[in-house]
Amino acid sequence: MIDKTFAYWNDKFTENPKLLKYKDRDIKAVIGWGGIEIFDTNVNILELCLEYAKAIQNYSCGQCIPCRVGTRIIRDIFESIYKGEAKETDLNTIVALSENISSSSMCEIGQSSPRVFKYLIENYRDLFKDYMGGKKENAASFEYKSTVTAPCMQACPIHLDIPRYVENIKFGRYEESLSTICEKLPLPGVVGRVCVRPCEFNCRRTLLDEPIQIKHLKRFVSDFAIERDNWPKFECKPKKEIKVAIIGAGPAGLTAAFFLAKEGYDVTIFETLSEPG
Repeated sequence: MIDKTFAYWNDKFTENPKLLKYKDRDIKAVIGWGGIEIFDTNVNILELCLEYAKAIQNYSCGQCIPCRVGTRIIRDIFESIYKGEAKETDLNTIVALSENISSSSMCEIGQSSPRVFKYLIENYRDLFKDYMGGKKENAASFEYKSTVTAPCMQACPIHLDIPRYVENIKFGRYEESLSTICEKLPLPGVVGRVCVRPCEFNCRRTLLDEPIQIKHLKRFVSDFAIERDNWPKFECKPKKEIKVAIIGAGPAGLTAAFFLAKEGYDVTIFETLSEPG
């Protein structure tokens, strides 16, 4: 068990970091592309690393072998440590794999995600050796949550999975791209024309040249589906005996109606003008 809280983020180490909250809940630890922050000494670092390794493996797209295979091996080693079945040389394997994955992966998940393992093993090696020796912590049980984000996604008001739908377009998977968009946005053709595109102003491509034309790509897959009469089909839950009235048939009202209808609500939209929009 660690004896004090700390943070190692963007290559900077600090002690006693400021506590974080999510809604009304205290966050005990954060681990990710920038490093790690521990806000509670009861946090089980091995368990945290294991859950993080599982998340990386889950999000790895598989387009480059070092990330897909390497992260699976790292996950398996952490599971072996957790079960008390690993040996000390396995820690060296994690460090070597983390360096290899970071230097040879094609995307930011592979390039940045494993770096924290190298830092932890190099600085808290004795803690991992204790786990290998069968030492168990009587630590509190925590709930682990993982998510993938990017500056463009954070800038988007509805946090669309922009990297995912852009990548699908790159590989010609237009139906999958549109389905990804429609998970949160049922009017991609409209928004693809009128959006003020905060995502593009936060696109990491600007570090090299110009931002990806995210808005126009959204419009493209929508128009592509309409021209071919191939719009996604959406399942609705069983109808509820609950009526909902929505005032206004603008984009917000239509979007609210769409998701409420999918949940089975009986929706009626009231609009003072002769047509929606």
